[in-house]
Amino acid sequence: MARSRLTPDQRRDQLLDLGTAAFAAMPYEQVTMEDIAAQAGISRALIYHYFPSKKELFAALWTRAHEQLAVHTVFDESVTIRTQIRAALDAYYAFYERNLALVLIANRSAIAADPVLREPIAAELGGLCGRLLDVLEPAGPGRDLVSAALSGWLALVREVALQWLELQRISRDCAVDLCMSALDALAGPHADLDALPHRPPGGP
Repeated sequence: MARSRLTPDQRRDQLLDLGTAAFAAMPYEQVTMEDIAAQAGISRALIYHYFPSKKELFAALWTRAHEQLAVHTVFDESVTIRTQIRAALDAYYAFYERNLALVLIANRSAIAADPVLREPIAAELGGLCGRLLDVLEPAGPGRDLVSAALSGWLALVREVALQWLELQRISRDCAVDLCMSALDALAGPHADLDALPHRPPGGP
């Protein structure tokens, strides 16, 4: 196959697109870097130049998917924090549902505990926790309490999502309701979830 001329960024995106499709269609163990390179029309050496291992390819596409998701979870000063957290949770759960195969690889496969894969997941949860803390605006010791509550809550959110996806015994709305009830119990005593987010100084 003739090699198409792409910029490095375009080539990387192409490989991530092909990898996403491959991991969605086959078990992790059956996906090979050689097959993805062949689909891209490049050499085996070149794909390993971009991604030194299959684990790192998967970690990169998983990170990209969450970066794209984060674009749609920006908080709005005109709607209560509770409403926006629920909307963000709905968006995350819809993402999990659309990307079931990838979610299960990231959380239930033999590579789930690998640091290469855990780092983007930790960054994802840490970023969401930070955004929530910014809009909740707890101060002093209260911020540490809310941070701890949110960290525990986000771990629960992920586990509830996995149980919902794997067992299919409850609806997505029920799963989200459960997570919102847990948020009230954990963070509610320390932060006003029904307030409007703070408008930053100098904002419109």
